[in-house]
Amino acid sequence: MNIRKVEQSDVEKIFNLTKQFATSFKTDYKLFKISFNALIEEPSVCFLLAEENHYIFAYCLGFDHYT
Repeated sequence: MNIRKVEQSDVEKIFNLTKQFATSFKTDYKLFKISFNALIEEPSVCFLLAEENHYIFAYCLGFDHYT
């Protein structure tokens, strides 16, 4: 298993993973990609994924902010 930062090239695989657990709303790739691109560029975001043999099976999205 490998854990690494999400990269731009992961957008489709992360979208497909998101579709699997989005039950209360319809996923829209165009809108997802806009949000995805903003997240990977935001310095206060920690966006990691877990993969094995190039298969992404999980991700973690966190935000650094004052409490």
